[in-house]
Amino acid sequence: MLQRTKPRLTTRWLLYLMIVFNFVAIGLAEVQRRALVKRVEESERNALGSVDRSIAGFEARMSRLTISLSMLSDAKLDRPQNLNDPIKRNALRAYHATILKNALADYRSDHNSFPGPLPDNSVEDLGPALVGGGYLAEIPTDPSGREYRYTTAGAQNGQRYGLKITLDNNRDCITGVGAEKSGWWGTLPPCPF
Repeated sequence: MLQRTKPRLTTRWLLYLMIVFNFVAIGLAEVQRRALVKRVEESERNALGSVDRSIAGFEARMSRLTISLSMLSDAKLDRPQNLNDPIKRNALRAYHATILKNALADYRSDHNSFPGPLPDNSVEDLGPALVGGGYLAEIPTDPSGREYRYTTAGAQNGQRYGLKITLDNNRDCITGVGAEKSGWWGTLPPCPF
C-alpha cells in the first residue's frame, strides 16, 4: 500500500510566497493611494469650481447693480423734455423691466424662489425684498405715474412671476418667468422687450 505524504513547503517556496504576497500588498496599497489622491483632487476641483461660480455670480450681480445705479441716477432721464416722447417713455419702461427682472433673478438665485406670495401688487411692494436685500438701490417708477404690477398668484413655490407694464396708448403687456401662459391679468400680450 502506498502511503500518502504531506507535501512539505521548503524554505525557498515560503520565501517566494512571501515575496508574491508583498508585491500584491504593495500593489493594493498603491491602488488605494491613487484612489485617495484622485478623490482629493476631485474634491479640490469641486471646491474651486464652487468658489469660481460664486465669484462670477457676485461679479455679474455687481455689474448689473452698477449699471442699474448709473442709469437710475442719470440726470438726463429725469429731465421733463426727455419724457415727452412716447418712444423714450416706453424705452425707459423696458429698461425698468430689465432692472426688475435682473434683481428678481438674483433674488431667486439667493433664496430659491421669487418674492411673494403677492397676488397683484404694485412693484413698490418688492422694496423690502429687493431694496432691503441689496438687489436694487430703489424701485423704478413709471415715467407717466402709472403703476408697474407684480404677481406670483398661483405660482408653485414662488417659481414664476409676472410683471404688468402699461405702455403708451394704454396698452398693457406682461413679462416675467412663466408669465405669458399664466392667465394673469387676462390674456395680455407679451411685452416687446
